[in-house]
Amino acid sequence: MEPWMLIVLLGAVIIIYALLRAPKNLMHNRADMTGEIEQTLDAFALQLEEENQQLLRTIGGMKQEYEKLAHKLMDRMNGLEKQVSELAERAASLEKPGCLKEDAIVESRPPIEPISEPISGSGPEEDRISQSAIKGRYKEIIDYYEIGKSIEFIAKKMGMNKGEIQLIIQLAKQEEQFRA
Repeated sequence: MEPWMLIVLLGAVIIIYALLRAPKNLMHNRADMTGEIEQTLDAFALQLEEENQQLLRTIGGMKQEYEKLAHKLMDRMNGLEKQVSELAERAASLEKPGCLKEDAIVESRPPIEPISEPISGSGPEEDRISQSAIKGRYKEIIDYYEIGKSIEFIAKKMGMNKGEIQLIIQLAKQEEQFRA
């Protein structure tokens, strides 16, 4: 018999002897530990499933909000396209020979909101706008911003997008700088 075989046989005998002499308590500890690991993994899987369900609900809510907003914007865009086509028709009718301007200017709906306030023109210093157009038009938004309310708060309060609020505030600041 070769020496390496003796070493292997001796090692196997020692392992078998150690297993036979090992206390039964050690075997129970391994079973308990395995049970605890399984329970921990089950609890983790359950918690992960709950978090996934919460995430799905959140994403579903965001999707519904996005669809509502997209629908609202689409309706607004369609209305504006209709106004543009009506204005284009009116402009085309003004260009026709033999058409009186007074007949073509009759309006069936109110005009698009004006961008600025009227200018008083009694003197060179009064050629400036009496009140800031943006500040006058969006007074409530500017007031909220000036008292320190956040853009998110203002957007929720006014029912507008944060980007719109930021744009209005930036335009008001630019207008103020231009006037100064």
